[in-house]
Amino acid sequence: MTTTVEDARRRPVLLTLLVVYVLFLATVLLFPRGELPSTSVSVLTDLVQRLGADPVLVTSSRVEVISNVLIMVPLALLGRLVRRGYSWRDWTAVGFVMATGVELFQGLFLPDRSASALDVVANTTGVAVGAVIGSLMRWFIVRRDGRSA
Repeated sequence: MTTTVEDARRRPVLLTLLVVYVLFLATVLLFPRGELPSTSVSVLTDLVQRLGADPVLVTSSRVEVISNVLIMVPLALLGRLVRRGYSWRDWTAVGFVMATGVELFQGLFLPDRSASALDVVANTTGVAVGAVIGSLMRWFIVRRDGRSA
């Protein structure tokens, strides 16, 4: 794939966004106390229920899983746009290893946090979704610019 002037302009911006998002994720995922994630889930659950969602369907545990999926989407999306050589499968594998590492770290070194296999699955799913979206965006960009993939 050839690099265009537009790619050269986009790359530093995307790389900066990726670094900022990684720092944000590290702060959220490795924060020693569990109040931030717990409060966020409670607030989101309450908000969605106030908007008319059925409280039987919208539970805090479901909101937590969906939040764990969604928080990882931007990471892989930006990563896929910055690191074009990695496929969505590669990013999914990286996401699985990263999510497993985070959960192990939480379980071993952060007594106020809880490690969960479900979080690994949700985070890995979010990485896969983000990587697929990033791949589709790359495909559309290449197609629009008339380059070969």
